[in-house]
Amino acid sequence: MKLAVGDATDDIYDSGVFLEAGSFTSNTATINTAYSHLNYTSTYEGCSSATLTFNFTAPFVGSALFDYTISGSATNGTDYQPLSGSVGVPAGSTSASIDIIPNTDGAAEGPETVIISLFLPCSTQPYATTTVTINDAPNLIASADDNTLCPGQSATLTASGGAVSYSWSPTAGLGSPSSAVTSANPTGDVTYTVTGTTGNCSSTVDIALQRSNLNISGITSSVQCGNSSIDVTVNDGRPGYTYVWNDGPVTEDRLNLGAGAFTITVTDVFNCTTSQTFNIAQPPALIVSGTPTNILCFGGSSGAITTSVSGGSPN
Repeated sequence: MKLAVGDATDDIYDSGVFLEAGSFTSNTATINTAYSHLNYTSTYEGCSSATLTFNFTAPFVGSALFDYTISGSATNGTDYQPLSGSVGVPAGSTSASIDIIPNTDGAAEGPETVIISLFLPCSTQPYATTTVTINDAPNLIASADDNTLCPGQSATLTASGGAVSYSWSPTAGLGSPSSAVTSANPTGDVTYTVTGTTGNCSSTVDIALQRSNLNISGITSSVQCGNSSIDVTVNDGRPGYTYVWNDGPVTEDRLNLGAGAFTITVTDVFNCTTSQTFNIAQPPALIVSGTPTNILCFGGSSGAITTSVSGGSPN
């Protein structure tokens, strides 16, 4: 390129300034994206952010403004803190950075994007670009598929709402305490707390589970001429029991029973059920036998009868 200057009195060029071809070049940059929290690949409203670093191909000779363009579905200054479209670069610097800091607006908008692009002069296509996604702030929700458990049953606990990580406590009885979904098999009543964490934000939700450990025991008396009994005890269930015997009665205990097998089914207020069979045995038949001894002399009293008893119920 040549610049020439002529005076006002003639058309002869008296002086000139010559610049080397290609000496007008722009300092370009690559873009590096770093998120505020390890292993994050996006940002969350009010919880995490991203830093974009422009790494220049050469140091700036003097201080300057480095321009970038902003686009994407997120609104500058509304969905994230305002960006001006340029960043100051001190003399001699080989990098400069900007921060994408999402605002918490409380609206359920779904993922939105911030696109930062770099253009060469007179170019319509960017030579470098990066996209940062902004997610809604997490809204922790947790539930159990069953809050009342019978013997042998477990519940499935589910946490959702957009958190990056979840943790459950206490851990006893849980299958996967650090998963969003875990099985729960507690030995008794318990309240589980799930913590959802996203960046600098965390929240908790409690889920209460109640356990019935319903079981029954009983004592039977032996048959005594149709006067046997069964004394039933219900353990560790939820009161409000109902009783059904296989032969019809709906009482807890039984009286005046003969021999046989008697099965009771107990149901508690959680609709948990358990059954047990009690067997009352028939004693052997009562048998009495005897051996007589005759009197030795007429009118004497030396006679006797020796008896033996078997079967029946000795007591």
